[in-house]
Amino acid sequence: MCAVEMNECAQPGEVQAIAQTLLAEIYPILKLIEKNLSRPTLGVIWEYDGKEPRLGYALMSASLSGRGGLSAQGSPSSEIRQATGAETLRATLQKNPRLKIVTTILAGQDVNISQLYRCFEELEQHLLAFNSMGICKNGLCSESEYRLFKQTANTWTSDDGHARHPSGTNMPPPKPMSLEDALELILDLTKRILEKFAG
Repeated sequence: MCAVEMNECAQPGEVQAIAQTLLAEIYPILKLIEKNLSRPTLGVIWEYDGKEPRLGYALMSASLSGRGGLSAQGSPSSEIRQATGAETLRATLQKNPRLKIVTTILAGQDVNISQLYRCFEELEQHLLAFNSMGICKNGLCSESEYRLFKQTANTWTSDDGHARHPSGTNMPPPKPMSLEDALELILDLTKRILEKFAG
């Protein structure tokens, strides 16, 4: 991850602030790609001018977890380069606030059924604004799966305190969708909408 904004920083604390912002924006995107990715924390900030030695500023405890390591560095303003996939998605989310809400929710820990339903509604509203067609009419989900998710979410009766309505308010489906399957559905919808319907 290359942070051009860091080029103008004069103090390590300024670099840290930019890195924290980037991490908050990029992590939800990475979580879409690798759902089991743990949230990284910032490590030592290194100052490097092209010559050795490098100076390190330990402003936070250093620890990185997940698949591989993430790094952030400045890049000369005169250097011409292609945007990375993560940077392209970041720009897309900045232009699409509903999708940014969805990715932020999905990046949280222990996402519950009420949060997944909120994501579902945000995705539906995004599509309606994008091309006046919802999830099913855009071919992203079958009518039966659409109804199963909504009926499951509206009749959720687990003891986790996240039911959308009081028990017995609505009739549950014969075979409700599991929380894991509901999460997979929303993750898949989000990825496909970001690929094809985010403009």
